[in-house]
Amino acid sequence: MKPRCILPGLFALCVLAFPHAGLHGAPADVLVDPTRPPSFAGGAAETEKSGQARVVQSVLIAPGRTIAVVNGETLRVGSSVGSAKVVKIDQTGVTLSNSGKLEVLRLFPDAEKSEPVRARR
Repeated sequence: MKPRCILPGLFALCVLAFPHAGLHGAPADVLVDPTRPPSFAGGAAETEKSGQARVVQSVLIAPGRTIAVVNGETLRVGSSVGSAKVVKIDQTGVTLSNSGKLEVLRLFPDAEKSEPVRARR
């Protein structure tokens, strides 16, 4: 009679008996999606109260759909961010109206437009 290896059976028994014994890593509620943009705790209303600047994180312009992400909140033209209303979204950023005053938020606020350099021949 051949001797049989009992280790695979013993392993399977341990996995069934102790399913949470460190084989799964972190619980699902602790895991963070690494592809999400940085979040701003509290959203737009909390940002307005705390005096933090609004930041445009993303702009999407597609046929039939124009959206922007400001401080982690997805916005369309006509939606509100705090007490301001979105009046325009374009490839450079978002324009808000707050009590009749316009506020322009740039997607790349530090970028400066310059003339193209022509190649020498």
